[in-house]
Amino acid sequence: MKKYDLIDVSSNFNGYSQIIDLYHRFKNWEYGEIDLSIKEWFDANLCSALGSVLDELSEAFKTIRISVEGKTKEILQKNSFLSHYGYPSIEDQYHTSLQYIKLKPPETRFFSIYIITNLLNRPELPDMSRALTKKIYESIFEIFVNAQIHSESDFIYVCGQFYPQKHKLIFTIADSGIGFKNKINRRFQSNLTAVQAIR
Repeated sequence: MKKYDLIDVSSNFNGYSQIIDLYHRFKNWEYGEIDLSIKEWFDANLCSALGSVLDELSEAFKTIRISVEGKTKEILQKNSFLSHYGYPSIEDQYHTSLQYIKLKPPETRFFSIYIITNLLNRPELPDMSRALTKKIYESIFEIFVNAQIHSESDFIYVCGQFYPQKHKLIFTIADSGIGFKNKINRRFQSNLTAVQAIR
């Protein structure tokens, strides 16, 4: 068994770096168990990124075990992320969680319903015109469609969290696909950097 700690993971460079490091640390390890501990804090919206990494790693491992305590455990049970790792889900009585889901790329209709129901119809959002609501919907939907068309990923991972004290709603979409760089370079038989490919 190998152990790894994610410590105080927020939606910033350090938080994403820890999740990326987890992947690179174990991506070539072919067999065994990984014991992942989530310590101090973990931004719930990052379950999308973590879920995609753990799915990639679980193809090689027999078991991935997650241990998490306190408030973070409760939050990750409310958004159903931990239900994929043997924990029961619990009701979110404050309705601050946007559920963690894994969608197959063709499931655009389900994603559309999820966005309208769980994100755009939230009472915490400011009053917006229909035109603005539609534009926000289209922008979010385009991210999903880009992952669907270009990523070559088996799943697209979605999750979010509303932070009432900060008046902030954070929503994350992740995939474990090939990325812009590889997609563009394959298509045009080029050798661009990631930045050049995105541009």
